[in-house]
Parts: sequence; structure tokens; C-alpha cells
Amino acid sequence: RLRWKDYYETLQELSPREIELLCSGVLKLIGARNVKLTKETRDEGIDFYGKLSVADVIKPSSAFRFRPFESFLEIWLIGQAKHYRAVKVATPDLRELIGSVNLASARTFADLDPDKYPDLRIRVADPVFMLFFTTGRISIDGWQLVKKSGIVAMDGEILAAFLADHDVAIIKEEGTKQFSRDTFFEWLKIPPDD
Repeated sequence: RLRWKDYYETLQELSPREIELLCSGVLKLIGARNVKLTKETRDEGIDFYGKLSVADVIKPSSAFRFRPFESFLEIWLIGQAKHYRAVKVATPDLRELIGSVNLASARTFADLDPDKYPDLRIRVADPVFMLFFTTGRISIDGWQLVKKSGIVAMDGEILAAFLADHDVAIIKEEGTKQFSRDTFFEWLKIPPDD
């Protein structure tokens, strides 16, 4: 984490689309699969999503003869990214995410396309974690809403620490580890799953 400042400063330079790419990379770092980015405009308030299989993170049970119980358990990770430099994220931004995810669960979109996000089919009993990532800061009221609602949020400092903890874009030079901006931007180019 000694290098978190390098990450934090680099995050401030990113474009809004690069922030969304970063968020898809974060999902991959935590083990999500089928990670998708939505289009840049008219995205219905959802910027990225993916699934996390419980079978991927816990030891399979031998209690079931055929298909392991854990293979039925899939968790949706659905999020929004905000690139604010001078303005703090406030409760309206977080409420927008909650509404967007609930509408997506009901397959209710403002867009007239009936097949919007065909792979975002949330079953009635599927657990959904709402993710809100920003390169800036979150207001005090925003953090209170995050805590009370169960949204998983990361501000710029937390994102920077997360990336540092996962050694993203760290190269070894002369026996020491160094953050590489060039390597970081190459990492951002890794496309979401197709």
C-alpha cells in the first residue's frame, strides 16, 4: 500500500470510459466472470456487471450425488462508476444505482429495445450486490446510505488501495517493485468478457 498514491493520482487522470474499464478489471480481480461493460450512453444507469459463482469461492460439497449444491448459487455484481474530481458523490447518485438495478431486475428499461442486455437475466432469487465506484470522494450522507443500504462502495482512496493490494501494474526493477503507468494503461485495455 506504500504505492497507493501512485494509483490515486493515476485514477484522477482517467476518462469516464477508462473508469468503467477499471471497474470491470476490479470485478475480474475478485473472481467475477462474464464481466460486461454497458455502452457509454443510454446505459440505463448500469455501467458494468458480472457474476460470481459461489462454487468458485468455497470448497465443493460432496453432500449431493450429481451437481454440487454450490453450482446453483450465482451472485450478480452490478455497478455504476462515477468520475468526480471536485464534487463529492451524494445520496442521489446512490439512489440512482438502486433504482437502476431494481428496474433491470424487472427487465424494465426506458429504451425501446426489448433485448437490451440479453445476458443480464436476474432470476427472482438471485442475490445481487450493487457496486458504486468513484475516483473522487463520497459525502458523509452518502457513506451513511451505503452502510444502511448494503451497497458496496469504493471511493478513489479505497480503489487505489485495492489496486495496490492486488499489485496491478507493478513491475520489478532492480530488486524493487515499482508502479508502472504504462503497464497500468495496458491493463485497462483488457476487454471485458465476451
